[in-house]
This record gives sequence, structure tokens and C-alpha cells, in this order.
Amino acid sequence: MSVFTCFTAKIEKGIVDRELGQGLLDSIAETELELGKRLARHEAALEAATEKATEVAAFAARETERAMLQIEAQLNVLKTVQRAEEALNQRRDQNKAPFWLRDPRKSALYSAMRALLTRDGAELVPGTPSVYYMARNIRGQAHALFTDGIEALRPTMAGFKQQSALELEVLQAIKDKGAAVSDRASAIAKSWHDTAEMLRTAFVNAGGELPYRQDWGLPNPVHDTLKIRSVQREEWISFVKPLLARDAMLSFDTGKPIGPSKLNRLLEEMYENVATGGRADGPSSAFTGAGALAKRRNEHRFLVFKDAESWAAYDEKFGAGRGVYETMMNHIENMAEDIAMLRVLGPNPEATKRFMLSMFDRQAARMTRQAEAGAPDAAKAQAYKDNAKIASGIARGKRAFENLWAEVTGANKVPVNIEQAHFWSEVRSGLVGSQMGSAILSSITDPALMTMIARFNDIPAANVIRRAVAGMADGGFELNAAQLSLVADSAAMRIRANDQFMGETMRTGTMAKIASGVIQLSGLRRWTGVLRSAFGMEMMATAAARLETPHAKLPQGFRDMLGRYGIGAEEWAVMQQATPNEPRPGGKFLTAADLRMMDSSKARDIADRWQRAIDEEMDYAVIEGDPETRALMYGQSQPGTAEGELRRAVGQYKGFPITFALLHFGRAMARGNDSSRLTHAALTFGALWAMGMVAMQAKEIAKGRDPISMDPTTPIGIRAWGAAALQGGGFGIFGDFLFMDQTRQGASLASTLAGPSFAAVEKVFGDFLMANVQRAWKGQETHFGGDALYAAAGLLPGANLWYLRTAFQRGVVDQLALMIDERTPQRFERIEREAQKNWGQSFWWEPGRVEPRRSPNIGAAFGGGP
Repeated sequence: MSVFTCFTAKIEKGIVDRELGQGLLDSIAETELELGKRLARHEAALEAATEKATEVAAFAARETERAMLQIEAQLNVLKTVQRAEEALNQRRDQNKAPFWLRDPRKSALYSAMRALLTRDGAELVPGTPSVYYMARNIRGQAHALFTDGIEALRPTMAGFKQQSALELEVLQAIKDKGAAVSDRASAIAKSWHDTAEMLRTAFVNAGGELPYRQDWGLPNPVHDTLKIRSVQREEWISFVKPLLARDAMLSFDTGKPIGPSKLNRLLEEMYENVATGGRADGPSSAFTGAGALAKRRNEHRFLVFKDAESWAAYDEKFGAGRGVYETMMNHIENMAEDIAMLRVLGPNPEATKRFMLSMFDRQAARMTRQAEAGAPDAAKAQAYKDNAKIASGIARGKRAFENLWAEVTGANKVPVNIEQAHFWSEVRSGLVGSQMGSAILSSITDPALMTMIARFNDIPAANVIRRAVAGMADGGFELNAAQLSLVADSAAMRIRANDQFMGETMRTGTMAKIASGVIQLSGLRRWTGVLRSAFGMEMMATAAARLETPHAKLPQGFRDMLGRYGIGAEEWAVMQQATPNEPRPGGKFLTAADLRMMDSSKARDIADRWQRAIDEEMDYAVIEGDPETRALMYGQSQPGTAEGELRRAVGQYKGFPITFALLHFGRAMARGNDSSRLTHAALTFGALWAMGMVAMQAKEIAKGRDPISMDPTTPIGIRAWGAAALQGGGFGIFGDFLFMDQTRQGASLASTLAGPSFAAVEKVFGDFLMANVQRAWKGQETHFGGDALYAAAGLLPGANLWYLRTAFQRGVVDQLALMIDERTPQRFERIEREAQKNWGQSFWWEPGRVEPRRSPNIGAAFGGGP
């Protein structure tokens, strides 16, 4: 009996797993068939076995290397926890522990885990690399390489106009060798190749498995699960097979072309996996983790389309229709996140997660307190209370870690019910488009916060402001910053976290695109992008200017800032050896790329720390979406579930103020009673309070009203300054509730706290529909027409743009109301009376008037009359 016959018998008896065993036999058979054309049968079998043995040896070597990397990742977790605990104990002895960790019954474990995933908020483990900031670092490097492509391919006209012709030409340059395309398309294709290869190399160096393929040029289109589910498996396969470059489709096991029978089987498996969302195997109680991330990227390269036309045909028929540019940008983002996970958490992050979770369980047991033998009952009762508090704190930390993990890894972004997730995402996007056109006025506070963070870090604040002002007038400013490795999400027209007030990253959809366009037209996205870029560039310019300064003589704030990211005297000495980037004479910037050019492992590590410092301080200076905030609001809930959609509805617009509190209150209290931190916090609050008043008055003027009196000796002035304090911290909408029952948008406090979705329902069904139904039931006069008009106008995307809102309201909505509702003049009179009664305001552009009767009375802010 041959060894293969024996092996087959073992498969039939269930001794060897059928799927794995059959896969091995198929692989050997395919290899034998190929070699049989050149050799005798017994020679082919021998060579097939020898080749398979070589492959097994290489596989074992790779697995051994990954096992070592996995062990290193887990050791790094242990070291990080140990460092955090040692630092916390030392801080406690010095009375400088973070306020939330001063109690000796509190553990530093969650703080250490948080540092590995996002930021070191407790400042216990400086220099620890994190997944979130490592991914941004890598994304910035990719954007720097692909700047020309971003500039040429990014959508125009507020994101509504795609560069379709150029995208197709670039696709041809990538997929169709020798195609007649323009020099511009060829240059973009070359830039993309270099960018993609940099990412592939970084993935491999981090422990991933992703062999170089000369025929690979672009990721496959993103599958649309609903489109694929809508057809039979055979129809999908018959459509796909003619589009494929069969010779280029290689077996993951052998690296050789896949035979016809195996191709059909793999396509069947692929259909089932995509159509079922990866749940093709049915219910099971077995562990179903995602498997080693190191190997997962290979699977995405299974389909190889033979040319540009085939790629585009599949994208249109069964893809999400995202096009070439968005596919490229998604690839950069996804690869950056995967590389960061590999670098920080090892080849199998899920295994590292289980290891980290086990540490919480061990920590609870390790910190348990016991009363001494023979101790009185009171001592035992106290030990019980202490242990209960310890266990409760560890449990909360464990839960917070799982929530943060779900956010950082994207597990809580995977929809369960795709249709429901898409619908509610579109609803929230529609509200953004109709309500956030004036959000930039709330961002008037950003320069104040940016100035205070520059002051805290001993970075010339005046230079930051000058750079930002110049950047606003320079259309290429953000792309110039991208060439210095600052992420170009805003300039690239990416719907990411830099939409400050959204509460979540909006998914692809019609309303999502409209909402993104409204934010772009309002100027908010450019405002945020320019301010962040200006701050990051000034940090690099300041470092370049101080390279001749010894570490001990650096300004205290700048030196402390470096120390928070693990850059001490030794690391600064290495940085001093770098040659700064000088894009134009006299304009020097010390970039992370300049440090990497020194080509040493030490310099590369410092480069990552320096880029981390730039990125994280930008987050403090100009706040954008934050993973910790989203983890707090959404937890592990997923879109398309009742809990997930409810939490996202409630959390909408609340991300900015929560992020502000987490970042700045956390930094103020991270060093205990540190007077410099508390002084900085007080000065920051004062600056934001003053700018909050400016933002609030700007919004009043944009609404057609005169400014509110700021006289602090009057009740109105006191309330105004209270509202300004909330506005400065991002809680501006709640300032409307000071001594009032409703916001000026007509929503009650309860519905506003519940989220804009509930507030919209209250306004439409409560103030409009039910109110008129009740009037009709009582025999009173109804106002269906006028109320319906104003309710609809409040939900019209773009109508809230700060420079159009009053003109649109007065010239269109008010005039239509006068035509259809005879009680409209009384409505206008009521609005004016309420403004005068509540805030002592007059209208510079009165309701119902097509043109304003006068200019805004700025003197009203200082007590002057109309």
C-alpha cells in the first residue's frame, strides 16, 4: 500500500481532518500533474514529495519566526504593564499620581493597555508605541509618497465631482501594460506603485505574509454583499471567471497557478464567505477568531482581474462602486492599520488580546488584600470592602479595554444588519447635512486652544497663527504638509474623523456624500485641516531651529513635551545629527523622514516617537474624532443592531465635547497637584471662555439677530457668559437651556440629550403633526401648511450653511409661509417678542423681510441700543 493510499484511508476513517488532508493531496496531485509532462511518473511523485517537503520546511521556518514575534509582542505587553506600575508607585510616593489613580486600590493595568492601543493619558509609559498613532504615522508616510496622486485624483466641487476620466486612465496604466495613456496617468501609476510597495514591504517587515507579485497593481473592488447575495452562486461565478487572469492566480500553498477544478472550488467558497459575511460554516460553539493577521492580506489578492476593463466591470456589477481613487485611499488606510497592529501586537493580535485579558484576571487576584490572622472583624470587613473596590475597578478596566479594542481594531464598525445600518447611517448623515452647515462658527474657539497648547509646549504661538493665516490663503497648504508626512485626510477629501462634530465616521451613501459636501462648503473641513497642519509644521520648524541647543538648555515646556514621548537627552542627541528638510531656502522642518534617512534602528525608533509627538499634540491643539471617545459612546455595539444604532443616535454631535474633556481635563490632572498643569488648564479655560463668547455672538449674527449683551451686571449678561463657557468647551447647544425650556431649534432638553435624531422626531411629529392634530380635535384653527413648511426647511441639506441660512430663511421659507399660512405674521411677531424677552435681542434682518433693514448692531454686545 502506497503512502498516499494509506493517507487517503486515514482521511476516510476520520483520523486526519478531511478538509486539510484533501487540500494536501490536491496540492501534491497538481504538482505531480505539472511535473508529469517532463518526467516519468515515479520521478514526478518523488519530485513532488521533495518539493512539498521544501515548502513544509519553509513554512515551518516562517511559523517559527512568527511565533518568536508573537512572544516578543506579549513580552512587550508585560514590560509596559510593569513600567506603568513602577511609575505609578513612584508618582504616588511623590504625590504626583494622576487624580484617578491616587487610590492605592486602583490599578495601572488599564492605563498601560490604553497606551498600547491609543494614548498614554496617565503619562506613565512614555515612548510606548500605540496602534492608533502608529497607523496614522504609516498613513502619513504613504500620503507623502502619493501626494501627486491625491492632488490629481481627489474629488472636486465639495466632493461631488469624481475625476472619472483620469481614474480610468490611471487604472489602464496600472492594469494594462503598454496601454497608451498620458504622461500624467503614468506618473500617478508609478507613484501608486511606489506607495503600495512601501506598504507591502512594511507589512512583511512587521511579520506579515505578502509576497511580491509583479502583476499586482491595485486592490480588488470592495464586494457589495447585498449585490452578491441577490444572485445565484453559479451566476456570480460565470460572470467572474471570464474576467480573471487565470495564469496569474496562484495557489497560496504552492505559489503556482491554480488548476481548473480547484479554481471552481475556491470561487464557490469565496461566494459563500462573501454572501454570508464570513459565516459560511454555519452555527458552531468552537472558537472562531479571525486568525493570524500576518496571513490575512494574502487572501485579499486571490482574484486577479486580467485588465482595467475587467476590474471596472466587476466593480460596477458586484462591487461597492467606490472607484479607483477611493480604492487606493482605502488600501492605504487598511494597510496602515494592519501594519500598526502587527508591529505593536504581533502576528496574531487576537491571541495577544486574549493574553491581555488574562492579565486583568490575574491582576484582580494579585491585588487581593487579606486581613492578618486573628484580626478583628472590623479589619476583615475593611479587607472585604477593599477587595470589592479592587475587583470592581479591575472589571471596569477590563470592560473599557474590550470597548477600546473593538474601536481601534474596527470590530464595532462591522454591520450586523447591513440594510438597517445603511438606513440609520443615512438618517444621521441627513441630519448632519441639514444641521451642521454653521458648525464652523463653533470652531472659532480652535485658534485659542491651539495657541494655549503651543504655549504649553514652548512652541512660538505667534508663528503658529501666522502659519495658519498663510495656509488659509494657500490652496496647496495641506498637500505641502502631507509631503512632510502629516496625514492628508482633509486635503484628500476623505470622510474621516476630522469632521469634528459628526460623532462617527460616516459610511458611503448618498446622504453621507451630501453631508460631507455641506461640511466642505461650510469651510469646516479646510479650517480644521489647515489649523492642524499649521501646528504640526510649526512643531517641526521649532525642532529644526533648536537642533543646535543642548537638551538641558531646551525650553522647559519643549523638553517636557519630548519627554512625554520617550525622547530624552540620548534621543535628542541622535536627532541633532539629522539634516532637516528644507523645501525652500530658510524654511527648515525636522521631519520623521529626516530621522529615518539616518538608517539605523535607533534613529527609526526615534523617528516614530517624534512623529507620534507631532500627531498627538495636534490632537490636543485642534480636536478631531477620537477612538477613546467613540469607545466610550459605542462600546462593542455594532451598526445594524438595536443597541448599536441607539448608541450612535444618542452619541451624535457629542463626540467633540467628550473628547475635549478627556484630553484636556486628563492632561491637567495627570500629574496630581502640579501647579503648572493646573495653571495651564485655568488659562486655557479662560481663553476658550472668551472665544466661546465670540463664537456665540457670531452665530447670533448669522441667524439675523443682534449680538447678546455681555454686561455681567445684568441677568442677561450673566446667562450669556454662562452660555459662552459651555460654547468654549464644545457644549454650546446646552447653553441654550440656561433658564429656557427649549433650544432655539425647538427641541427640548430631553430630546437634545437623546440626540438629534430624537430631536428631529420631536419637532416633526410633536410640534408639527401632533400639535395640529390636537388643535383639529379641539376644533381650533390648525397651521398644517406653515408648520410643515418650516419642519421641511429644517431638514433640507445645505439650508443651514452659515453664509446662506438667513437669506434662505427670509427670502424663500418666510415668503412661502406668507403665501400659504395667513397666521404667519403672528408667527413672526412671536419670534421677535421671544428674542426680546429671553435675551433682550432685536433682529437686524427681521423675519418675513426679503432684505435686511439695517446692518447688525455690534454695540448691542456692549449694552448699546439698536
